[in-house]
Amino acid sequence: MKRPEVAFFFKKFTDLNTINPRIIPIGADSVEKLMAIEQRCFSNPWTADHFISAAGSSFVEIFGYCLGETINGYIVLYRIKKVMIVANLAVSPEERRKGIGRILLEFGIECGRRHRCNFAVLDVRKSNQPAIDLYRTLGFNVLGSNRNYYSNPTEDSFIMGRPL
Repeated sequence: MKRPEVAFFFKKFTDLNTINPRIIPIGADSVEKLMAIEQRCFSNPWTADHFISAAGSSFVEIFGYCLGETINGYIVLYRIKKVMIVANLAVSPEERRKGIGRILLEFGIECGRRHRCNFAVLDVRKSNQPAIDLYRTLGFNVLGSNRNYYSNPTEDSFIMGRPL
């Protein structure tokens, strides 16, 4: 499914000096391209079935950040009424600290606005300081926590949110 707004939004969120960067919508037929990143980034990764189920939902969007033919990161966005939930955000370990996570999250924020959401939320491991720092720079604040939210290892999450 080709979405013209993806190219329009992407111009705002990328350094066009890199090799053919783009953000693409991910459907159920492309889920396998996300699995290698998912398994390297998370100790309790989503399964292919999780991604396929999400991709088939009318209130979920999945976008991948590509350089050339390689997906280097992705974001999974859920919409429930006027709230956008960042359900998953990952960048290949070798591509981190290059701004890809920021680009994807800024893109996600714009998607939420386009769908008339008025608030964004996400969970993050309390020990994931680089992610917490990124979220803070984009206006997210700690709203609370979820006890034992993560497993392998068991850890609390911060619930972070921001108005859109």
